[in-house]
Amino acid sequence: MVRIAKVTGKQPVLAEPAVRQSVARNQQRELAQIQHRINAVAEQAAAARAKLKLIDHKNDTLIAAMGRQELRAMLRTMKPEERTAAMRKVTFRMAALEAEPELSGVPELLHSRLYEEELAAKLSAEVEGADEALNAAEIVRETLNTTRLAVEAELIASGTTVSELAEPAPTKEW
Repeated sequence: MVRIAKVTGKQPVLAEPAVRQSVARNQQRELAQIQHRINAVAEQAAAARAKLKLIDHKNDTLIAAMGRQELRAMLRTMKPEERTAAMRKVTFRMAALEAEPELSGVPELLHSRLYEEELAAKLSAEVEGADEALNAAEIVRETLNTTRLAVEAELIASGTTVSELAEPAPTKEW
């Protein structure tokens, strides 16, 4: 309608306010449904990302678990510069990353950064897939928010409040 008005130089003819309100309310409901589905997809992607584990304990032995526990105990007693040097070794790093940071004395920020780096290196396709899904969901959320604001502006322009329900559009006689 706006393009036609620009070409013809005439003011566009707008529908009756009740019709505009009804259409806007329908759009609000559809946007809410889409938002609900996007939230579900984002939750699934976040859950899939959270399930990714750096260390597989299926074939683990008690002796190996105790050995890693000893390495964490050693890390806990080291000075910070010694701990940093030890974390360069794979055995120390994996032992520290399989448990909470407090158990090895590694600062939480460093622990989370190293964990993410190791996870990305070991399971790059899975991490990328989950991250792409989360990023896509965020883009769709932003788009939905912009659309929601446009629908709310239409509701206000047509003479109703955003939270007030629009009355059904009157039916015309045929």
